[in-house]
Amino acid sequence: MKQPISQIPRIWWLQYLKFIRHRIPAVENGEYSGWSGLSFVYVVAFSIPFCLLAIVPRIIYSLGRSDLYNALFGALFLLFLFSFLLNKRPGINSKKVFSIGMIYLFSINLLLQNGTQGPGILYVVLASVFSSILFHKSYAYYTLLVNVLILFVLGMDLRLNWFSSYVSSEYEPITWFFYSANLLFVNLASIVLIRRVISRLERIINNENELLGQLADESLEIAELNNRLKESEDYYRYLFASNPIPMYVFDVETFHFMQVNEASIQMYGYTRDELLTMTMLDIRPPEYRESIEAQVREAGKTKAPYLTQTVHRKKDNTEFSVEIRSNPIEINGRKGRLVLATDITERQHYIKSIEAHNKRLQDIAWIQSHQVRAPLARIMSLVTLLKDIETQPESQEMLNYLDISANELNEIVTKVIRRAE
Repeated sequence: MKQPISQIPRIWWLQYLKFIRHRIPAVENGEYSGWSGLSFVYVVAFSIPFCLLAIVPRIIYSLGRSDLYNALFGALFLLFLFSFLLNKRPGINSKKVFSIGMIYLFSINLLLQNGTQGPGILYVVLASVFSSILFHKSYAYYTLLVNVLILFVLGMDLRLNWFSSYVSSEYEPITWFFYSANLLFVNLASIVLIRRVISRLERIINNENELLGQLADESLEIAELNNRLKESEDYYRYLFASNPIPMYVFDVETFHFMQVNEASIQMYGYTRDELLTMTMLDIRPPEYRESIEAQVREAGKTKAPYLTQTVHRKKDNTEFSVEIRSNPIEINGRKGRLVLATDITERQHYIKSIEAHNKRLQDIAWIQSHQVRAPLARIMSLVTLLKDIETQPESQEMLNYLDISANELNEIVTKVIRRAE
């Protein structure tokens, strides 16, 4: 896609910044150098074009005047400065120190040639300002000591005429002292103010980083809790949907079904969509609805689990007995009740068959107690009477056997009656 002409300078500038960032990465020894490193990258990015605009014309001007010293100095200055800064091997801190050193070299050259009337003295102050921004507090004050040394050497040159500098023709020793004192005071005030602002800025950044770290930790905790909550919801949703026991949730205000599981669909014979348009009263015979509605509203007041047995009706109007276990639940702000409906028809049939069997046993016991025992008692009485009358040994022996058998039969009848009770 062709870019508009107005966007071309911006695109070139962005590509240039990308190149500078690539050549001067704001990372050293695996650690991010922070906002000061990023500031240095932008200082270099802006300084390169301005250096070219300031020094290249000076080189051309010096060559035109056959001033080989200044022309050579400017060319070597640019060559060494750009070669070191754009070399990826030195670390960012080494490049900072080298840049400050080159600024001092350039400022000293200007001071020796143009005195304090030229930009040289500004570069001396600028070196301290850059140090205050790019380095820690101690480095900024080191540059102030360097400035003191430069001004002291130039002051000595006023007396000893070491360099035959332009400064020696501008100032007397006393005026140079006052000039240096005022310059150093301004320089010190600048460093103090800059470091004060930067210290506050660093505290703000550190506080923000701590807050961001805390927010990140809290976000991770919230995300983990949300994941656990989702896993828990998925787990209980799976338990609800796949539970073999029919389960459903209904609204305690409207009695409409809110959720139903597959077992409920199978038991009642309705589709899911049909059930979700119905109320829990629709699966009950008409004669049970009024009492069930009152029971549900009463159970809703206590918020306690509810257990009862009732009758439900399928889609084909088949009625069957169910055991209802109900607990309060809230879904999306709507109060409802979770119901487990167990078909107990087979259980009731089984209980009835056991009860019928027990009834038969009781009938048998009654028969034995009233209809068998009376003849048996008469037989036992007759045996006792015959034993008193009969004197023959053979007859006595037969009567003894008959008496024993009657007593054994009496014990058996007694045991049967006890077990049937």
